[in-house]
Amino acid sequence: MLIIPKLLEDFLNLFVFLLPFIGVVVWFVMLFFSIAGLLIITNRYSYPSTSSSKNSHKTENSDLVTEPISLQHHQKTYGTTGNSSNLTSNLPGVSVLRPLKGVDSNLFDNLASSFNLDYPKFELIFSVASASDPAVAIVERLQEMYPKVDAKLIIGEKIVGANPKINNLIRGFEIAKYDIIWTLDSNVRTEPGCLSRSVEALSEPQVGLVHHLPAIHRADSFASNLEWCYINSTHSKMYITLNWLVIDSCIVGKSMVFRKHDLMRAAARASNAFGWPKKHSVSYCGDFSDPNKALGYYGQFMAEDNFIGMSLMRIGLKHKMTSDLAVQIVGSSMTIKEYAIRRMRWTRTRMFASPVATAHEPVTEMVLNGLLACWGFYKLFNVSPWVFLPIHVGIWLGTDVIIGKTLDPDAKGFPLSAWLAREFLALPLYIWSFFGLTVDWRGTIYHLRRDGTVITKTTGKKKAEISN
Repeated sequence: MLIIPKLLEDFLNLFVFLLPFIGVVVWFVMLFFSIAGLLIITNRYSYPSTSSSKNSHKTENSDLVTEPISLQHHQKTYGTTGNSSNLTSNLPGVSVLRPLKGVDSNLFDNLASSFNLDYPKFELIFSVASASDPAVAIVERLQEMYPKVDAKLIIGEKIVGANPKINNLIRGFEIAKYDIIWTLDSNVRTEPGCLSRSVEALSEPQVGLVHHLPAIHRADSFASNLEWCYINSTHSKMYITLNWLVIDSCIVGKSMVFRKHDLMRAAARASNAFGWPKKHSVSYCGDFSDPNKALGYYGQFMAEDNFIGMSLMRIGLKHKMTSDLAVQIVGSSMTIKEYAIRRMRWTRTRMFASPVATAHEPVTEMVLNGLLACWGFYKLFNVSPWVFLPIHVGIWLGTDVIIGKTLDPDAKGFPLSAWLAREFLALPLYIWSFFGLTVDWRGTIYHLRRDGTVITKTTGKKKAEISN
């Protein structure tokens, strides 16, 4: 009877003994990630400020003062050799798929950026679930403004799983006339040369997916600045460094370029070899003999972007990033509650998509990382906390300021109060994420399964209705 308490006591003693070493090692690991992320981002994404009072404008469809449609930043590429000036008519065609729901901040200019692509052969396919969606009027207006652009609007979703984004995209994916697909979220804008650089990167040997670093611009409220600080600092340096190290797939699907045929092979192998999901039948999710049906397989996952990236990597294809940003202009539309729910949703979804990586997230944040390292440096090297903590905070803040200003050079100053609030909110929001198995996405509640799949809360344990 005394064996278990004794073993527990020995384990706790061992943990206390190792904790200082763990704290110091983790601190140096995060120092490496911060410096590596800083160097890559400043090299790859540095470009001059473009906004001024005379070129900022207000669109008819937005209450936000926005940048011009063309970001007109650098034309350098990272890991590629050409740019938009080298375009020729024999380049492969690309189908650009943009799912819509409601009116996001800056939606008109976001969608207009796709009509202004500097590429010779592409089609635009906009998809929306309901004809009453206000985004329909914006797309129709843009179609009138750009009559020479091959642009289609598809109204009505096709249910292939619980993931609403896949259900919205699937009809457009099936009728897309080109093998190369670019899925681009409605709240994202890109510059005209982005597509040419992405196709060039995709044409490199063994590259199966090209994606772009998310960035926040025009944060005009405290809550929006919380999001700005997360995306433009903590998230970006981890995202960039993980993709540079190629430890595993690390994808945010705001902007992804891939081939239909590659996705078909990846989905087939994922289903047969890896058993995603392991406990539930996936016979309804996609047709692995038809590239036009391959996307349907991923409708069962909430983190479809992560599973697409993983499955492409499992068939031997690499991921590539260009020097382009997937820019989201948030303005003053976000509230603190929305920010908290968004962070919780991301974390809770990652818990099932990438559980090992998610388990390490708290020690990658400034507060917990600093406290553990402070204890370690004091116990092992007798470094006073009054010496270590200012150095730690200074390094963390300094790298975040440089990275944030690099990704958004037009930002007015640095939102220090929002940065501090975000850092101290990170751990409570992370802990909150573990108390529940549901997420709220655009008004619908979804239940997350431990195998990575998802069902709508209203369907209980039954599968969603499938349309063939």
